[in-house]
Amino acid sequence: MTPDRFRDTEFRNYAERVIQQACPAHLMPTVYWVDQSSPGSPASPASFDTFEQRYFDWLDTVLIPGAPAATVDTARAAMVEALNAIANDTP
Repeated sequence: MTPDRFRDTEFRNYAERVIQQACPAHLMPTVYWVDQSSPGSPASPASFDTFEQRYFDWLDTVLIPGAPAATVDTARAAMVEALNAIANDTP
């Protein structure tokens, strides 16, 4: 369950401001607030659950020496698809 403070606009603005102030001047961070899927409903491509699963699938291919290139490419493409869904779903 997501803590209520993450849904509070003022808290989100504060967190984003703190992150921006902590970064060096030549970096411009972007913060994406991503929800988890609701229990019992299918995971949205823009949900944290989808990204997390695809990230771990990709990580498994990278950590295995000699993994087939096709497997690595497929896992990477799935992770990029999830990241693009998150970026395009954000207002």
